[in-house]
Amino acid sequence: MTERPVCRDWSPIPCPERKAARDRGEIGYLWGIGWIWWRSKDVTQPWVKCPWCDGYLPSMEKIVRNGVLYGWPDD
Repeated sequence: MTERPVCRDWSPIPCPERKAARDRGEIGYLWGIGWIWWRSKDVTQPWVKCPWCDGYLPSMEKIVRNGVLYGWPDD
């Protein structure tokens, strides 16, 4: 049996639920703020963990290394 993908702070690959939510426009990464889930009670509070798989969401600090962008957090 194949393991379901889980969000990781070191990988931009999303779990299937986060990918679907991103495609629907419900969650996204705002530059300088972080991950925002639009159905949250407080949309100004960025999310550190995925609300679907409970994995840690990637941050731009982990994706940008030595001034080089290695892709967006959710590519």
